[in-house]
Amino acid sequence: GPGSATFIARTARRVYIGNLPRDVTEADVLAHVNREMVRNGMEPSALTAAFGGDRSFAFVEFKEVADAAKMLTFDNQWTYSGQVLRMKRPRDYMPQLAGEDGPPNPYGPQNPHKLFIGGIPRHLTIEQVRELIEAFGPLRSFHLIMDLEKNESKGYAFAEFENDLNADVAIEGLHGMEIGDRKLAVQRATIGSKREPFGAAAFAGGAADLPSGGAVGGTSGAAPGGLFGSTIPFAGTEGNPSRVLLLLNLAYAEELSYQHDYDEFIADVRDECSKFGQVLQVVVPRLQSTSLPPVVQAFVVFGDATQCANAMRNLAGRSYHGRTAIAAYFPE
Repeated sequence: GPGSATFIARTARRVYIGNLPRDVTEADVLAHVNREMVRNGMEPSALTAAFGGDRSFAFVEFKEVADAAKMLTFDNQWTYSGQVLRMKRPRDYMPQLAGEDGPPNPYGPQNPHKLFIGGIPRHLTIEQVRELIEAFGPLRSFHLIMDLEKNESKGYAFAEFENDLNADVAIEGLHGMEIGDRKLAVQRATIGSKREPFGAAAFAGGAADLPSGGAVGGTSGAAPGGLFGSTIPFAGTEGNPSRVLLLLNLAYAEELSYQHDYDEFIADVRDECSKFGQVLQVVVPRLQSTSLPPVVQAFVVFGDATQCANAMRNLAGRSYHGRTAIAAYFPE
């Protein structure tokens, strides 16, 4: 059962693959995944596929933990019968128990040289965008964000070079480049990688009510084990103490575009913050896509300022999917 060594090992080898064509069989899914693995220079190791719900998604188990972790880098990259596939960890995955340090992080380690590339013409294919960026050096990772409904890109991507020194060269060469009627915007994607002040006024322009339009309160379900990983030795925590904690750099709006991901994120934040005090509200405003990746803001209202301060001390600088949590008091 949950918590046993066998269960933990198995969840570390499983990957949720969503947006599957409804008429495929287990054999079809395994054959397709294994073909794509070979095409991407991996050993084919998909063993089983268990469908869920309306058969639009399946949990695929791989031979090795490392293979499952590698698969997460292909989220929104692979297609099946014209449908862009979603790949992520199952909700019962427990990274802190899967090994001494856990399996490799799906988004890779926090890298201050990871680039955000915006303003990409949406008609360009994954291969065309990757080729453009690879002109500045071999890539360690590449992720073009896709619009699943339109089966085209959202117009922005993330990339890491094998040699970090190539990041500055790429920024110099690509930023401001005109492609058709669009102009590329290239910058480092990491937020909070330097010691910079980020009091609440930097985000809100002073005292304000909590934003409306977001879900308030938690949802059913619980975060497996904990939302955050180990502490990274930096994260500013400036601002005047209050009952409201603002958390940033945990996710981009694109990653929460599906309702179940949005609800799960709110539940995770509530569950983690509840370890440090009474959580009265969790507000995560809905954001619209822009030319830059909108950073999700999570506002957490505690029972009192002492509880909020406790959460601040424990959450600021913690890692989440390779990102560093930024925490600040938000004025009441």
